[in-house]
Parts: sequence; structure tokens; C-alpha cells
Amino acid sequence: MAGWFFYTVAACGIVVVSRRSPIFSRAEPVPRRLAAPNPASVYLAPLLAILLIAMLTRIAGAGFDSLYPLRVIGAAAVFWFYRDRLAEFRRDLSWFPLMLGGAVFIEWIVLQRPSDVSAEDLAFATRLGSLPASISSLWLVICVIGAVVTVPLAEELAFRGYLLRKLVNADFARVDFRHFTLLSFVVSSTLFGLLHQQWLAGVIAGMLFAAAVYRRGALFDAVIAHSTANAMLAAYILTTHRWSLWN
Repeated sequence: MAGWFFYTVAACGIVVVSRRSPIFSRAEPVPRRLAAPNPASVYLAPLLAILLIAMLTRIAGAGFDSLYPLRVIGAAAVFWFYRDRLAEFRRDLSWFPLMLGGAVFIEWIVLQRPSDVSAEDLAFATRLGSLPASISSLWLVICVIGAVVTVPLAEELAFRGYLLRKLVNADFARVDFRHFTLLSFVVSSTLFGLLHQQWLAGVIAGMLFAAAVYRRGALFDAVIAHSTANAMLAAYILTTHRWSLWN
């Protein structure tokens, strides 16, 4: 975790220096004022907030992030800030994303190797059991909320709302959600999969969530499919105590 933290700090420092130092540019940078808010902010800010908080809280987590609720609170604050723009994505509910969410849950469980996770399950259960009963129950409730609400919305905004279209055209806001290219479909799904410990299951899930977007051109459908899969996974974890599936 310390390596992850310092790597991120160094990378951000390089970005800042390269944009401001004359060593890396031939001319003085000209300050630009945007005529309108950055269109990418609503898509990327929620996930960046979750990743930033996770980077800080997991340093002392030792495999169990007792401060996980801070991720949910941080993401909720960003969602509230962009609430007017997020309301534009809402659509009527369809059966198709619910079906895709169920398919993602099934492939996630099938591709999991039980022999590789027993030690993680035991370590997680030990840390969770060391908390007072009321605190552990509250932690689990917030964890489920994060898995079903904040994580699906943040990840779908970033990967299907932004990256899926950014790989089609730099001016991604003009790209219709139904516009399919093999490059954007494969690359965005692969990067989504690499964000997860079960990378292969994550890649397949990313492709199915993209399919939800393509069908009606609605980002809301991908969010519903993702939420459905995570809700079913949360129920499975709470029933079987396969805690490592939340890692």
C-alpha cells in the first residue's frame, strides 16, 4: 500500500512538473478559460474520489478496510454535487439490464477458484469479528450500499459513460451511446477488468455492461445491470461468508 501511495504521488508530481516546467515545453503555457464546465468531470470525479479515499484508508487496513464507509460518503458527496447532471441519465427500467446483471453474477461465481480464497476469507472474518457487533453490522450495511449503489454508478460513469466514448472520439460528449467500435469495446472492457482482482471475470462483466449501453443507448441500463450483479453477489457473500469476493 505504501508503494501504491508513493507511486501515485510521484506520477501526479510528474504530470504537474511536465505541464509547468519550461524544460518540457517550447513556449510559455497560455492560460485558458473554459467557456463551459469540463464535460468529463461528472464521469470521472466519483471514481477518482473513491480511488483516492481507498488509497489512503487501505494503507493501514491489512486486508480489511475498516474505514470503507468513507468511500461511500465521499462518492455520495460527489454525486450530490453533480445531482442535476446525473438526473439526465435516468431512463425507464428495462428487463434486459436485469438479465445481464444476473449473467454477470453467474460468471463471476463460476470463474472464482475456491482454493485460492480460503485464507483471505478467514482473515477477513477474523478482522470483522473483532469489531463490536453493532459496528460490524453497520459496516456491512454500508458496504452493501457501496457495492449496490455508489460503486456501480461511479464505475459505469467512468468506463461506459466516458472511456467507451472517449476511445471513439476525443470530443466524447458528441458520441452517441449506441455508437459501437471494436477498439473502444475491447479496450474499455479490458481496463475495467484489470481494476478487479478477478480480471477475467471483470473483462467479461465489462463487455456485458457495454452491451447494456449499446442496446438502448442508455448509460442507466449499464448502472442497473452492474447494481443487479453486485446486489446478487452481496447476498451470496453474506450467505456463504465468501468475504474475499468483496476484495
